Amino acid sequence: MAVDPLWHALHAFALRETGMNLSSFVAGPALTGLAELAAAAGLSREAFLQHANHDERSRIALITRVANGTSWFFREWSGFETLLANAKRIRSQTGRNDIRVWCAGCSSGQEAYSIAVVLLDEGFVPHVVGSDIDAASIRRAEQAAYRTSDMLRMPAKYARYFDGATTPVRVSRRVRDCVQFVRHSLFPSGKPPTLVQHPDVIMCRHVLMYFDRTVARNIVAEMQRLVSQRSALILAAIEQTLQSGTTSELVPGPPPSPAAPAVGRTTTQPGPALSLDLTPTKPLTETLAASDAAAQLAAGLQHKQQERFAEACAALRIARFLTRDEHWLAPYQLGVCLERLGDLREAAEAYRHTLLIANNGGTSGLAGDGDVDAMRSSVIAACQERLRVLG
Repeated sequence: MAVDPLWHALHAFALRETGMNLSSFVAGPALTGLAELAAAAGLSREAFLQHANHDERSRIALITRVANGTSWFFREWSGFETLLANAKRIRSQTGRNDIRVWCAGCSSGQEAYSIAVVLLDEGFVPHVVGSDIDAASIRRAEQAAYRTSDMLRMPAKYARYFDGATTPVRVSRRVRDCVQFVRHSLFPSGKPPTLVQHPDVIMCRHVLMYFDRTVARNIVAEMQRLVSQRSALILAAIEQTLQSGTTSELVPGPPPSPAAPAVGRTTTQPGPALSLDLTPTKPLTETLAASDAAAQLAAGLQHKQQERFAEACAALRIARFLTRDEHWLAPYQLGVCLERLGDLREAAEAYRHTLLIANNGGTSGLAGDGDVDAMRSSVIAACQERLRVLG
């Protein structure tokens, strides 16, 4: 398929203005958004893009159309386990019950409200600031009204924090009072908005995977400088390879069960969460500079074959991060290895990511991968089956 010549200019605009390294799979929607904005302004696409370089309102409107904005409630549960563990540690060490959280890159608010619910349910007094570059997402977050599909992963005990009798579902006033939203860009410095003062926890998950790697590492470094000895920086599992040093004190989850479920074994209850120490032993810049996605994928597959599943996960996470939304084999194999380690929740997340990529035309990530259509079909079927079993 021929690439629209304007895609390269739009990609460069997003990278320059937001730090986001847009995947080619969003080219269609992003170019459609540009065309609609240009038509509304009575300009050609090229003229509007040039205009957005100098006009703040047009720039914000275009950023809004190309930003990802995908989220749902209680996504990747292991992050909330880490949040609670750190909140309980803070209460034990300081006697404080109020927990200040910066939810960086909050999209349309699901993550920020999830943080507040989880802390409220454990008796804490949360003060959450959610920030995002997308003004439209911030407006949706402030409305606090969501589709039922956003709630599919919600644990039943949290239903009381939502008004399920309405359509769309409304977040309760008690939860809304704990959360503030502000438009704010992490690019280029990673510094917090002025509303954020001395956070106990920074949660920035499923955000930096869309950024240029150098930009993402700089943002993480700034966040690590911001957190104190009693604070925590919580990234998504896919983004933990960006984290270096020990500035961010993450409390590990429970260990895996001795008999971790093997792939193919029927399991209806999720096993215990496992927080893997995936901090590279070499300096982060050296680790990423010395490794491309294909090399990390190959290393992960080799470790998996040798049944060294923790090492396989470390390599596959890097491969998944480097390829983002373009190759599906790394997240699929990551899901398989996580199942072998007993981390069923994150395995399911990896399988869902695999399906998203495979169903949108992604490639395997292997050079000369043979009958790619048959391989893709097999992986899609395998992911669907594992998600059915994992529930």
